[in-house]
Amino acid sequence: MLDSRQRKNSAAKINAKKLTKKEQREFLKELSAGDKGQEAVVESAYHGALNRYFVMSNPNYAKPITKPLHTDGVLMVGDILISLSLITEFKDDVPLKKKTFQERILAQVIFYLAHIKKEIEEGNELKLILPNVVLAADKNQVFVVNARILYKYLDLKIDWSRPAREAYDDSTPEELFDALHNDNDINPFIYDTRVKGFDINEVFDLVNTLASTEIDDKVQKVPVTPANVRGVFDAFIKMVINTKTRYNSNQELVAMFIRALTDQKDISYQNAKRSVLFENSDGTFTSYRVDLRAWYAFFSRFDTNYSVEQIKKLTSMADELIVEAQRRFNGEYWTPTVWANEAIKELDNDLGDDWREKYVVWDAAAGSKNLTRDFNFKELYVSTLFKHELEMGKNYNKNAVDFQYDFLNDDMDLGPDSIPDLLKIPNSLFESLKENKPIVFFMNPPYATANDRNAFAKNKIISKRGTSDNGIKIKMNDDGMGQATKNVYSQFFWRVVDIKEKFNLSKVVIAFFSNSQYLTGGQYFGKLLNKLMSNFSFKSGFLLNSGEFSGTSKRWGISFTILSSHPYNKDQGHQQKYDLAVKELNSEGKIETISNHTLREAPQKQWLATWVKETLKKDDEYLPNEDVLNMSSAYICKNRIPRNTKRYPTSAFGSAVMVGNNVEKSDGDTFMLSSNYVSGNCVSVTPLSFERSVLAFSLRRATVSNWVNNKDNYLRPCENFEHLKEYPEIIGDAVVYSLFNQTSYQTGLRDVNFNGRTWKVKNEFFWLSNSHMMKLADDYKNSELGFDANGDDDRFVYKWLSQHKETMSEEARIVLKLATELLDNIFPQRIVYAEDYLEKSFNAWDAGWVQVRDLVKLGGRQGDLNKFNDAYDLLDKKVNSVIYKYGFLTND
Repeated sequence: MLDSRQRKNSAAKINAKKLTKKEQREFLKELSAGDKGQEAVVESAYHGALNRYFVMSNPNYAKPITKPLHTDGVLMVGDILISLSLITEFKDDVPLKKKTFQERILAQVIFYLAHIKKEIEEGNELKLILPNVVLAADKNQVFVVNARILYKYLDLKIDWSRPAREAYDDSTPEELFDALHNDNDINPFIYDTRVKGFDINEVFDLVNTLASTEIDDKVQKVPVTPANVRGVFDAFIKMVINTKTRYNSNQELVAMFIRALTDQKDISYQNAKRSVLFENSDGTFTSYRVDLRAWYAFFSRFDTNYSVEQIKKLTSMADELIVEAQRRFNGEYWTPTVWANEAIKELDNDLGDDWREKYVVWDAAAGSKNLTRDFNFKELYVSTLFKHELEMGKNYNKNAVDFQYDFLNDDMDLGPDSIPDLLKIPNSLFESLKENKPIVFFMNPPYATANDRNAFAKNKIISKRGTSDNGIKIKMNDDGMGQATKNVYSQFFWRVVDIKEKFNLSKVVIAFFSNSQYLTGGQYFGKLLNKLMSNFSFKSGFLLNSGEFSGTSKRWGISFTILSSHPYNKDQGHQQKYDLAVKELNSEGKIETISNHTLREAPQKQWLATWVKETLKKDDEYLPNEDVLNMSSAYICKNRIPRNTKRYPTSAFGSAVMVGNNVEKSDGDTFMLSSNYVSGNCVSVTPLSFERSVLAFSLRRATVSNWVNNKDNYLRPCENFEHLKEYPEIIGDAVVYSLFNQTSYQTGLRDVNFNGRTWKVKNEFFWLSNSHMMKLADDYKNSELGFDANGDDDRFVYKWLSQHKETMSEEARIVLKLATELLDNIFPQRIVYAEDYLEKSFNAWDAGWVQVRDLVKLGGRQGDLNKFNDAYDLLDKKVNSVIYKYGFLTND
């Protein structure tokens, strides 16, 4: 199975050691020193910084910068060359932002490239590699360009033997400068080292991004055409637009993209504001905040030199790109051709190579026919909600029957007795259904649910309440499908089953791209999965990263699954494990299978949370609502009656919050509190449920989540788990782990105003004794904390740890030791900050780890915290090793 800690990104970068803030201050100080010999000063500053950034991280593959062939610096790392042509001026008024000065600098660099190329051709005694990145700087500014865009100039018939500096000084030869002046691919953004927040690491990271292991003779920039512009637009969204990019409409977003492709000369950069600046025809400017490094890296891949006719054709595509943007808001993500082809191959394997001749095929979420346009079908029906999409795809599969159709609202009572003239589906399709022809529903349904995040307006949450409201949702509710009714792709599944049942079809195939979670059942999808599997059997499928689809996060997986029909049998049992091949695009753009993964449907009785709750007595006494303190976080209490009304036992002393039962929810939706959680979805921690509660919390928090496993269900452990000889050490690790996690929000609070009363929150998860804290209070004369501790009792966890210290692992002991040392060392700060932060109750003697961490943020000792974190990471790995070994998660 994939482990995100071990997997390598296919676009890996050179190892790098970022400059610390102190090193950056020293770099800027050196850069600005003196006003004589400035070029040497700049060169020295950059050489030192670059050596720290690259060479120190690659001692076996790099050596300090040298200056061969009179260059200002060449740095080679392994087989990757980073050329630093640092052309500097002694005057502060050198306008590097002006294109003429950029051209002079780059002309000099091109001469250096010619000299290096000649050295290579004549034996290469210096063992050089033709540079692929250029960095140029003066006292106040710096820019980086892809050297490979300059290679084409080496073919000019020029006397390359002359000194490179002459090109800069004389702006000659003219043919070189004429070509540079008309090259729209050359438009670097300039970093100003004087602006507040300047970070040299950003500049060097751009160098790293542009570096390539491919030593090509020429850079092959991709021309953008009407045939590929949608894919390029999609890549632009994924690579460049970030959460802080603000625009007023999809039209504005598309205009930004088109202008960036065709109007590079009117674009400049503001690295102080991390913005790209567009000059308008009326002399005004429009600024967009983007990831500038990603922006430049993106446009270094695509050609930006176009004729008038080519620009007209690209501009004419704007309407289609706007449509794409709107479709994505509705959760409709176009299927990349390479994955559509892979789906066809999967169907070939399952149905035979001739299935496109034997089956009727209906894509009811066709968009512009991405799934089917590259193949021929004997009887193909393509429908979409938007009429204009039919126009976009009219040149593909001209023998197909295209029709506008709302699959989730139209023909709700469709059946064999329907009147054809009253139907919206074509009569030929209706007759095919009546004749019981074999049919494949082949599609990529929308993934939207109510309140999804708009894939484009990433800086906003746009309510999509109502997106999933339609006729099918009503019918699903009537059919008792529960929460799955809220999900659009679930509705597509249900509609196909409904058609199959009403027409009593005997040979139906569902071939969908969809979120893979439907196969895991549970409270959300269990009823839908039962209905599906009463009519269909799982045949095969594969899993791919959702980032392959436009505008989606890379954190989850998309499945392509094939289900084949069987006669309806409500009581028929079905498989609960579904084997999927895990596939991805390799660096050559080809799909390869990298592993296999099994999705498992888990009934609720097998859930980890169910196992934990079994320790709660059904006949236990529960506190009345008015006596329950409802917490929403470490410090915040809310006057709201929780959903788990009268479900907080009198013996409880906290809550383990575990929303959902899959890996996806293990990060942000797993935490612990010292009282009842206001919104439910928690397990009350009592003396009987304590061990299982902290174990479940720890396992969820220690899980490494990735796009392959994030839909996997947590399960109850193997048989007799609590009687294994390893159990005492496992539970000891879990207890310690649960005390000091980033989401361990157990707090000791005083004078909490809630529900018209003043409350004291006892932190029964505190790991030290009352006497230990009393001694600290005496040593540091903290009378407030001393009086708070005076006469109080040791907490539950301290007693538990005292009783189990003999079975504690070395990793857990070290974490406890370092946590205690940090608490002791930071103790004097309690008096300093207690009055200013009354809500944090720093002088509560049982103040928990989250309160200790907050004191560190305010009062220092970060070094001690870093030492603790290193030890905690080792414990984290140890807890993680338990997860699969004892069946809490499984991939078989």
